[in-house]
Amino acid sequence: MKIVSMQEIVDLAEQKTIQTMCDGCVFAEYEELDGGRLSQMGCRAQRFDKLAKNGARILKVVDEEEERDFVVIQDRICNMLRGEEWKIGVKEKDKDIYELARKEILLNCTALIYLGPGQSVEDAYMTAQDIQKQEVPATSTLIINNSGIAPADFLREWRARQITFSSEMIDIPWNMEYIVEFQYQEFLDTLANATEDEKKRLNKHMRLRCIDLGVQKTKTIYYAFFNAGDPIPSNYLSDIDEAMNDDLIRFLALDPKNRNYSGLLMQTALHKQIGGNKERPCIDKVITQTENQECPNLVLPLTKIVKNFDSQ
Repeated sequence: MKIVSMQEIVDLAEQKTIQTMCDGCVFAEYEELDGGRLSQMGCRAQRFDKLAKNGARILKVVDEEEERDFVVIQDRICNMLRGEEWKIGVKEKDKDIYELARKEILLNCTALIYLGPGQSVEDAYMTAQDIQKQEVPATSTLIINNSGIAPADFLREWRARQITFSSEMIDIPWNMEYIVEFQYQEFLDTLANATEDEKKRLNKHMRLRCIDLGVQKTKTIYYAFFNAGDPIPSNYLSDIDEAMNDDLIRFLALDPKNRNYSGLLMQTALHKQIGGNKERPCIDKVITQTENQECPNLVLPLTKIVKNFDSQ
């Protein structure tokens, strides 16, 4: 931990660098020095070593004009920063404040399920069941219906499965988006008469376009993409949440490295910012961008974070 003056911190702030000041945080731990001066010696959330390991600088600010010294986390935002007003305002007074704060920063993610041509409602239902079984819940689930199954027929079949499998009823928040643009007869005829290679190209185009349409409806910080019928391990979201919020690993996207993009995770705002999948796959754009900026570690292989994910 490097000792710096308050002026050095002010200079860094004026350079518009990212900073988190621990002063006033309910998780800051202090010791009393000779003369009664307080000096921060730790973090109850035990984040300093992990932040330093993942690129942050931990700076100890000695401010001679104040009655205590404190820590500044340079080049990272700490999402566990909580002030006294937050502590006073918590409703569950009998709960540990660390557990309450940790719950507030759970992964905020929409699960996108792509239902493509030739697939059934059963395929979407199966994958939605795996989303429901996640150890860390998805914020919402969106089924992107490009199968040609009309909305009314989709809902009727979905409800029938709810009745048949009442013990495994889907009760997570979900919506269905019906994709019209690939249902015109001219396109369907082109797809039906295409060669195998051309069908693969068209199916890839539809899938990438439907991801863009799904992301337009997404309001969460992250989205995760799956193809209907693909199995999802129950630890998918919890492993990502742990990597982000406990291990403090930095990443913008997780690349599943499979031809159908199943398991892809990305920041929603980033997807929109770089034009989605227009012209070429969004994940390829992000990889190129991070390599050009000499930070390729911001895109990680999905299997480095999520255990036992079976790439399709």
